[in-house]
Amino acid sequence: MSQDLPAEEKKLSFNASGFINLNAILDFNGLEDYDDFTTSQIPINPSPYQNMFRFHMTARQSRLNFGINYNTPWGKLKGFVSGDFYSGNEGIISRFRLREAYFEIGNLLLGQTNTTMGNPDVVPTTVDFQGPNSATTLRNPMIRYSSKIGKGWSYILAIEMRGGDISPFKKTGKPFTFIPTLVGNINKEGDWGVVTLSAMSDITSYFYADSVTGSGIVKNFDEKFQDYVKCKSCVAVNSGTAALHLALSELNIKGKEVLLPSLSFVSTAHSVVYNGGIPVFVDVNPENLCIDSNDVKKKISKKTKVILPVHFAGIPANLKKLQEIADDSNLIMVEDAAHACGSTYGKKMIGSISDMVCFSFHPVKNLAMPTGGLIAINSKKHKKIKDILNSKRWCGISNRKDSDYDVNELGWNFYMNEFSAQIGISQLKKLDRLNKIRKKIARRYYEEIKVEHKMPFEKNSSYHFYWILVKNRSKLRKELAKKGIETGIHYKPIHKMSMYNNNSQLPNTEKISEQIVSIPTHPNLLENDVEKIISLINKLTK
Repeated sequence: MSQDLPAEEKKLSFNASGFINLNAILDFNGLEDYDDFTTSQIPINPSPYQNMFRFHMTARQSRLNFGINYNTPWGKLKGFVSGDFYSGNEGIISRFRLREAYFEIGNLLLGQTNTTMGNPDVVPTTVDFQGPNSATTLRNPMIRYSSKIGKGWSYILAIEMRGGDISPFKKTGKPFTFIPTLVGNINKEGDWGVVTLSAMSDITSYFYADSVTGSGIVKNFDEKFQDYVKCKSCVAVNSGTAALHLALSELNIKGKEVLLPSLSFVSTAHSVVYNGGIPVFVDVNPENLCIDSNDVKKKISKKTKVILPVHFAGIPANLKKLQEIADDSNLIMVEDAAHACGSTYGKKMIGSISDMVCFSFHPVKNLAMPTGGLIAINSKKHKKIKDILNSKRWCGISNRKDSDYDVNELGWNFYMNEFSAQIGISQLKKLDRLNKIRKKIARRYYEEIKVEHKMPFEKNSSYHFYWILVKNRSKLRKELAKKGIETGIHYKPIHKMSMYNNNSQLPNTEKISEQIVSIPTHPNLLENDVEKIISLINKLTK
């Protein structure tokens, strides 16, 4: 159900503004440009413009501004367009030039405005339009997110597009381009003024897709993740859903049963159906909400082929017991590790144990990318499986040589893009450090939150999120939302959804799904935030 505002609060307003600016310049020792003081034009050698007495007058800097404001349920929507007449040929021809054009709602801005690397508020006004020497006043197309993080502190993250950075070839001879610049800054504001620390990074990406082996940055990410989890092979794809789909496609499950928990995201079940399999829903262990091995035993039939455990919220399922069950019944085990990047089981990394383990790198996951997923392979035939999955992830293309290739079987467009891969490499370097912060937060929740049923503390968990069970969930979530604390529900049982509606008897799952509330564990939480969450939950659940 979508939110709506009362009619009286839906105020739409327009505004227009601007100014006429006439500059008259008498230049006693001129540069080539009439209007801009550009340091590169300072003549080193004798120049025809030196010692030239010139007069120039222009109104090109005159400006027009247009704005729109509209109240929405998600905050005020602001649209702004600004331009001057500075485009053209040094006052001879003046054309309208777009300066800014953007929409802004809440913390999010989309459009063109001043670069995040600069602060136009601190740039003094000068007669020439170039502005002070070294002033960063570029206006770039961007997607920008800004937020306050404490008293006087704020940060901005943006993806900006710079002009003129496209080149067809580099020394390697392979096509490449600069993709948008990543820009961020941290600001501290006080009575004494503002201090800004900014940083930017260009990522050079090679858009060269080899359908069989992978290439460039994607291949590099495969190798680095393989080394991290200590698996035998890796196949990077464009989502966790794609990873599950692709992994199960290799097991020929058509008409066969796959045992999986109903307390999971729908992709876990969808991946079975995509491949013609039959999802059989299994109850969860009420202690850690992972798949119940005892119920797995009960649900095995002559049609069962795969056990698909989910490492719920980052806590690993009982892999030892599940593998024993699988071996006894000649079944295959595939892990859904969407929540468990960086988790361990015993002394082994999740990703290094079962024949295939599927990861998600969704923007909210522990290893966050714009989009991404991966299959870690540990089978004795891992090289052969990797080759097959590499082909399937790129529309079934195999034996590619230059522009010539063949298609032997059905495949999909599941290939990971180079942009995500480069970000993934960077994120992987700090994954353990960020997971350590998540564990620290989870330990505090476990020790200090007073509700009876809550997520246990385990050192081997990555703590994608932390869950508690409460009776009056709706009230709790509303009150926390009023205080700016976002919560979630993980999950509505899959077997209760219209597509899968069946009569499975899953008492633990159904009870838990009515009471579960997930609370934040992300590494950006400040200590004050954690204390606030604990205090409010304890107060509201007395």
